[in-house]
Amino acid sequence: MTSRVALAALLLAGCAARLPVPEAKPPPDRVEPTAPATPDSAVPEAGHEQRSIRGQMRGELSAVAGCYEERLRMDSDLEGTVSLAWWIRTDGTPRDVVVLENSTGDAALAGCLRAVVEGIRFDPPREPVEVDRYPFIFSSR
Repeated sequence: MTSRVALAALLLAGCAARLPVPEAKPPPDRVEPTAPATPDSAVPEAGHEQRSIRGQMRGELSAVAGCYEERLRMDSDLEGTVSLAWWIRTDGTPRDVVVLENSTGDAALAGCLRAVVEGIRFDPPREPVEVDRYPFIFSSR
């Protein structure tokens, strides 16, 4: 039970989603006609993408807790942070999931978390989105 409380940090952890950079505007001396932005052509705000990703990660809390609890049986003092990064394709599938940080020293825990993320189907973004750091913070206290 205490490990689930510690996993609350996951719910509060922010993820940084990078959205496509808009094209540079032409210099003032050169004016090009542009179509007005419509809801279908608007790029979603970073806040929307981040909320969506955090919400979907919250839905995986039981799988994340399972990874931690399994490893906690092997090492009752296991604690620390595992940070992952990945891209979300336009079909919602993650790609290039990598471990950026693993202060727990437990490679099996990091591998399990990586597998959890690889199995998630995110809300499909209009363009690929980079999640450049998503920390999972664990403590058995």
